[in-house]
Amino acid sequence: ELLMLMTTSLFYSSDAFVFTPINHRHTFTIFDVGILYAKNTKKNKKRVGGRGKPKKDGVVEEDVVKIDKMREPSNVRKISHIIDRPEPNNPLHVCTVEVDDVDWWEDPNNDNPFGGKLWPSSIAISNFLVSMGNLEGYDILELGCGVGLVSIVAGEIGARVVASDISFTVLQLCKAGWRDTQNLRHGQLLKQQKDAQNGKKRDELDETIVVKPGSLNTFILDLFSEVPLPISTSSSNKKVVIAASMMYDPDLAAILARRAFEACARGAWVIIGDDDTGEREGGRQFFISEMDRLESDKGIYFERNWTSSVIKSKALNWSEKQAKVLHLNMPQDLVAVC
Repeated sequence: ELLMLMTTSLFYSSDAFVFTPINHRHTFTIFDVGILYAKNTKKNKKRVGGRGKPKKDGVVEEDVVKIDKMREPSNVRKISHIIDRPEPNNPLHVCTVEVDDVDWWEDPNNDNPFGGKLWPSSIAISNFLVSMGNLEGYDILELGCGVGLVSIVAGEIGARVVASDISFTVLQLCKAGWRDTQNLRHGQLLKQQKDAQNGKKRDELDETIVVKPGSLNTFILDLFSEVPLPISTSSSNKKVVIAASMMYDPDLAAILARRAFEACARGAWVIIGDDDTGEREGGRQFFISEMDRLESDKGIYFERNWTSSVIKSKALNWSEKQAKVLHLNMPQDLVAVC
């Protein structure tokens, strides 16, 4: 039985774990192994998003321990996003995969539902990254990546990305979105080649500028643990740490502030997105207060730049959502642009 669990765990964590599209949705079919998330209750809210409950003694449990507790959703859905690039008539096309199962959301055994769907500030940060153009030469770490829109966008426009989350399952959603995005890009390239071979005139060809994509890897990380942030030190690339939609709870906002301070102290540019829940639930103020305390205690201060965004999405039926984006330790050559 133990061997079966270990084999299942290894297979489940590999790239052999494939989400198969069925009527624009996907289904999980891995040895009836399910997925670990949490019921949306105040009791669990403070441990999700970075996400999830901290493990005993700050240690993240091995996946083989989780297997027998998991429950699979009946459906997940694929969402296509179109984001305008700086160049005219050259939008970026990416995909995400999110849970589409009400019963799954209400299951009391679920340990992290918030990472299973997309939130407005992820789109705000994605829009900002795309506005920068090519991210080749950037190493990006996303904390609490959830379905991974920010990570997928960054990887698609050239960055080396590590998408992290405490939930093993949402990392699979992130991988699925990345694979769907790669397939979409390959399809666009094949169409361009076919049109050129068929002798279309130059002004009739789709001359979409395709930035050489970077890479995307995943990493299980509990922000409440003592594990240092996995910021790359193996290259001279610019370091960026990103987090979105994690200030809905005071405890989570406070630990996010400590992780943000850690990243800035190690030389990274930190970008944090917050939805209106951060202000409504009070988490944003807890974040600011904790950052103030850390800077005062350590005698190190990092410049803060806040921007506001109005998010609209046809794919998600959002007519208007509000989001705030905070830049900490932002490169001086970009401050004026931001």
